[in-house]
Amino acid sequence: MHRITTVLGALALASTLALALPTSAATASVGNLFLNGVRFENPDGCITVPVPGVIDVANFTQSAVRVYSGTHCDGDVTREVPRGDRAFGVPGRSVEAGVPNTGDPGCDGSPWSDRPQLSGTP
Repeated sequence: MHRITTVLGALALASTLALALPTSAATASVGNLFLNGVRFENPDGCITVPVPGVIDVANFTQSAVRVYSGTHCDGDVTREVPRGDRAFGVPGRSVEAGVPNTGDPGCDGSPWSDRPQLSGTP
């Protein structure tokens, strides 16, 4: 009987943890993200831009960000902005923070690894 109680308790704990974990592939990104001059500290997940159109992005986080044509980080990806980079006049309605860094400036093996990183505020 004790063994059944232990197994049921472990299953209950595992299912509670599974429900509590975020389902988004994106994770919180440490640093500051500026969208049209508005600062987002340690952005996490999808950020909908209040005024759709073009977005000026200054990404001073540890992760890349993606700009989407849809309002909930859906639709087409119009631009990926690597960490430490800026992009101006990007068409879009939402931005996903915490995108894994692959091939962006500063990553080992990147073709731009000798490019200096931006720092500070835009």
